[in-house]
Amino acid sequence: MKSLPKFREIRTLALFDLPWMPFYFGLLFVFHPMMGWVGATAAVIIMGLAMIKRLITRRPAWYASKFNAKWLKSVRAAEESGSAQRMLGLEDGFDNRWLKFRASSLQNQVKVDERVWVMVSATRTFRIFLQSAMLAVGAHLVLIGDLSSGAMIAGSILLGKALAPLEAVVNNVTNLQTTLAGARRLERNLSRSSADLRARRSAALPEKPGALCVSNVTFKPRERNHPVLTRLSFDVQPGEALAIVGRSGAGKSSLVRLLTGGTSATMGRVTLSGFPLFELSERAVSQHIGYLPQFLTFFDGTVAENIARYDPDMTIADVVEAAELVNAMTEIEQLPKGLQTDMRLAQDILSAGALQQISLARAVYGKPNILILDEPNAGRDQESGALIASLIKAQTAAGKSAIVITHSPNVLRTCDKVMILEDGAQKAFGPRDEILTKLAAASSQANTAAPAFKKPRKPARSTQMVWSKQPEPYGVTAR
Repeated sequence: MKSLPKFREIRTLALFDLPWMPFYFGLLFVFHPMMGWVGATAAVIIMGLAMIKRLITRRPAWYASKFNAKWLKSVRAAEESGSAQRMLGLEDGFDNRWLKFRASSLQNQVKVDERVWVMVSATRTFRIFLQSAMLAVGAHLVLIGDLSSGAMIAGSILLGKALAPLEAVVNNVTNLQTTLAGARRLERNLSRSSADLRARRSAALPEKPGALCVSNVTFKPRERNHPVLTRLSFDVQPGEALAIVGRSGAGKSSLVRLLTGGTSATMGRVTLSGFPLFELSERAVSQHIGYLPQFLTFFDGTVAENIARYDPDMTIADVVEAAELVNAMTEIEQLPKGLQTDMRLAQDILSAGALQQISLARAVYGKPNILILDEPNAGRDQESGALIASLIKAQTAAGKSAIVITHSPNVLRTCDKVMILEDGAQKAFGPRDEILTKLAAASSQANTAAPAFKKPRKPARSTQMVWSKQPEPYGVTAR
């Protein structure tokens, strides 16, 4: 979207006059070759000035952009963690930090503006000088009888017409490059989005979707050199709950992105009722899949809008039902405007546990057919763990599915299936009791196979190796 305003700058670059430049220079050569060569030399010099301007402004422009990005990042971080700053006493440090970045950005931008202004003035002055030089050349040709006075004046006018669009492009070459790059990027994104939109509109889910199936899925992010998930195959049928267990870095978060339609698999398929999940519309996915992220994430708007996920058909009754289902309504009622309180203000007032309840209410809003919970027990007490377990039981009892990433024994007991991830690979998958029994047997076997540690026996007498006065063989004797 940032590329759209750049297109307005094209109109100021006199690009529509550029195709006429060869015609103008051609007329100068028709009038007299000397006038044509003067015009061509002028064009080359102006282009050389443009290269000089680019060279002397490249470095400060890069630093200005770099420090401006750091300044914006610092401001956003300060806005998102305002209360934490105050509690940790970091406000002065934050202020000094972003002021330093802002000052560095402005200093470098001033250098760029000063150098650009000098070069633009030099280019304009040189163009006016060249037009006067063209008149002088024309006057010389008139005096020797090789040119008429009318052609002399016409040559000066044609040179101005030829150099004006070139000067405009040269003075705005940076904006032109940014505009063209933005145009290419926008065209690429629009073509990709339109193709993706056509694919997503082509699929429509039934009211009660069937199984969520993962078939031979491999996933490699663009920024990684190797896959983070390799050949995963499993399914979750309606009325079943699946627990995904794995160490940190095993690929659980990447798998959640695939299961929620956030990205597409590099190889293999993730389907819901036989439809590729990534090809479904976002509205269809949000209606059928509820998601609780591992880290609290909220968006601009009211508490009600965050719980309802900006649902255009939202009703307060539906929001209250979702909040009461996870015991969040009591905390919400303590806010100044209840459900209509701005979410940023609510984040400053509510505790981390209450905010997690709101995030959980967002996941269960609309009674989704598939509930995906990413580490729902992290940092929560036993009462909250019991709430998660009851939600999973209610979900499966209603003939719906649940997928939970957890290490909690209480939550594991509510699941029908267990999958173990290890280094992006599927180490085990199957019924809960079968998988847990195999794990217990493997752990017991590993403990049995480990060698027992025996305490060394204390020697009956100590020995000391010393050099004897009359050495025995090898020069040592024991006492």
